[in-house]
Amino acid sequence: MKSIENKLLGILNQYLRNQRIPAKASILVAFSGGPDSVALASLFLSLKRPGALFLAYFDHGIRSEEELNREKEFVRHFAETSGLPLKIHGVPGGVLASEARRLERSVEDLAREYRYRFLETCLSELKCDYLAFGHNLDDHMETLIMRFFQGSGQEGLKGIPERRQKVLRPLLRVRKKEIMDYLESRELSYSLDSTNLQGNYIRNRIRRELLPVIEDIFPGYPHTVEAFTEKMSFAADFLETAGKSMEVWEPWEGGYRIPFDQFIAAHPALRIRWLYDLYDRSKGDRKKARLPYRVIQRALSWNGKEGGILFRWEGLQAIRRGGFIFWEEDIVLEEKKQYVILIDTERDLVIDRIMFHVRLWEDKPFIEKETLRVAAPPLLIRSKRDGDKLRIGRGRMDLNTLFSQWKVRPAHRWMIPIVEDREGIVAVLGEPFGYKNRYRSTGEKHGGERIYRIQTEVWVDG
Repeated sequence: MKSIENKLLGILNQYLRNQRIPAKASILVAFSGGPDSVALASLFLSLKRPGALFLAYFDHGIRSEEELNREKEFVRHFAETSGLPLKIHGVPGGVLASEARRLERSVEDLAREYRYRFLETCLSELKCDYLAFGHNLDDHMETLIMRFFQGSGQEGLKGIPERRQKVLRPLLRVRKKEIMDYLESRELSYSLDSTNLQGNYIRNRIRRELLPVIEDIFPGYPHTVEAFTEKMSFAADFLETAGKSMEVWEPWEGGYRIPFDQFIAAHPALRIRWLYDLYDRSKGDRKKARLPYRVIQRALSWNGKEGGILFRWEGLQAIRRGGFIFWEEDIVLEEKKQYVILIDTERDLVIDRIMFHVRLWEDKPFIEKETLRVAAPPLLIRSKRDGDKLRIGRGRMDLNTLFSQWKVRPAHRWMIPIVEDREGIVAVLGEPFGYKNRYRSTGEKHGGERIYRIQTEVWVDG
């Protein structure tokens, strides 16, 4: 099977030429001991480049000690027999899982962050010119599918980039099967990560369950995916170029401002791009949650009344005052408040910039998802309390669990309005902050219930 080796060497050579990587450049390979990194390191060795080659291995501490020791032994053996310098580092078992729980993040994301931090340190210490990963075309397709269903925009749907500054991915156009064929032809051993077989990771389920079905229905889908990512790249690059006309947002008192008429006249896609860019700019060194599309979706159709809020998220807001839209810090969000408001009649009220329209719904068609079923008046709107739970079917969901799913930071959870009657929580109103409202599920409608409908909007008295 010499042909597969020649094919992959040709792809690697072409990649290095296209990216204008000097022959004498030193390269650090992110080496896990798995098939992809073994193939990449082996291919670099076969090229006999004059530039230095290094390996770096990171232990996430999320597998059994026996498996990790076996893997480290393989990694060291590969480095020794190949004559390559090796850097090894890791975290003790259980540390990542504990940290992920504390930060309310996925172990998968945190593990990736720890590994990248280690690799960047190695890159600096070894004075390497580039960092190379063994990501392949299958990884790229899994990422695209995952991002599509997670609601990514054009930037995310570009998929895994072939290069990002010093980061290289030479095998991104190579199928996993071709990599396995290459390893077999060279009789090269590799290590298998048991977590790749676990069904609790999204990527694993896409790889094992979804991709085989897609390939069965659309056998040529890899070519379609490549064309799709190219189109998304063009669209994302165009928006980035257009969005760089950030001079329309002038610095103003620690934030930015833009004439209201100029903002409204811009294409909705450009408005959204501006908000994403401003959010990234305003984060600075502060750790903030990812900005969900639903939070800025209002920019598509917002007409902007005086004092109206276009955007509000993670202590930042865009608000209209006079002839301008101001991007600024929302100081009100940083101060925790407690409140309890009795709803005994139909009424409108404002609580911390949220307008509530409360109406009886007795004579309207019953729609459980959009109504409050109150069997034990009175009705209250209040802030969150410790131990709050919402009845879902036969069970109860802790609101901290719900807010974790929504990625609401613990310091901001008091802002989400809670509606309750004497039997407990009736609804959690996430809509003002870009989430879907969650309602109590109690089965069939019973006689004597009062049906309310509550509509909300972010509002400022201007």
